[in-house]
Amino acid sequence: FRRAPENTAESLAAALAEGADGVEYDVQLSSDGVPFLLHDDSLLRTCGMDATAREVDWPRLSALEAGAPGHRIPSLARILGQVGGIHDLELKAPRGGFAPPDRARLLSAVLPLFSDARRRGRISPRSALTSFDGAILELAARLDSEVPFGIIVETPDEWRNALALRLPRNPSVLA
Repeated sequence: FRRAPENTAESLAAALAEGADGVEYDVQLSSDGVPFLLHDDSLLRTCGMDATAREVDWPRLSALEAGAPGHRIPSLARILGQVGGIHDLELKAPRGGFAPPDRARLLSAVLPLFSDARRRGRISPRSALTSFDGAILELAARLDSEVPFGIIVETPDEWRNALALRLPRNPSVLA
């Protein structure tokens, strides 16, 4: 049964309260550079707003109800400060993939928060950044030599592409 809408602070806390070791969620970047949790490119399904999430600023995003009355889209900073356990933080690529400047912009917002939360013990050291986009993980591993990362693959072609990456070290996770 569902206790709270997906990718909300309440759903992640409920998962841990029910005995999960960790949580998985999707991270995107608002138009003004704030990392937030949302699965879809569009805000339509979860928030009822016909807009692309990445094109909306954080004050407007944070005011939207996310899936049910009283639930809001959380910032990554809030989640890393409130929810413990193992975090599988999926860097959500837009439909069509990331442009190189967007990879760097997302990582410059996410890596300091994620690394600090791991270092301070707010989240498990087994937490990892994951993505279908191998290039963003390649960049993350080069920017932070200690960040655990994992490549997500669903098809044989994605598996072959993952094997062809020029990673500075082996992934911590392969999903």
